[in-house]
Amino acid sequence: GGDMRHLANCLTAARIVLAVCLLGTEAGSPAFFTLYTAAGLTDLLDGPVARRTESQSAFGARLDSAADLVFFAAASVCLLPCLWRLLPPAVWLGALATAVGRGAAFWLCLRRHGCIPALHTRLNKLTGARLFCLPYAVGGHLAAYASALCLLALAAAAEDLLLVCRGECRVEAAGCFSWRNV
Repeated sequence: GGDMRHLANCLTAARIVLAVCLLGTEAGSPAFFTLYTAAGLTDLLDGPVARRTESQSAFGARLDSAADLVFFAAASVCLLPCLWRLLPPAVWLGALATAVGRGAAFWLCLRRHGCIPALHTRLNKLTGARLFCLPYAVGGHLAAYASALCLLALAAAAEDLLLVCRGECRVEAAGCFSWRNV
């Protein structure tokens, strides 16, 4: 076998490429779901591959956060026009409140500690997984799913803000709960 030390970072970089390709698709199309699912699989696999090959690094953690951001932005560009029509105003208010909380944590960490928080807490991972599944929620369940997701995202944003106020800006922050990070 060849050198596997770079496999995790290659998976992470592939997520960026897939996200950019996603911009050329129509939301809900087979091409959209193929690229979207492939990008999600890279996110699911890069961390375990890094641990298994003992290739975890600060660079890999930053690349993962950047890839997540690019993927989220590309998926949002594709999905928001459709979701705007389908979701109730309360969901959009919850999304705005979440963005404000995340923005406050970002600003506070940057100002106090000179770094950008990318906290991989249990709540953030759970929120990310549920957010990833949003395009697969169809029919009458979409609004209920999005509402529950908003509540989870608000809790994760509040946890981030609390952690940053405590001076915790490391990527693998323990979170506010007693369970161990994965």
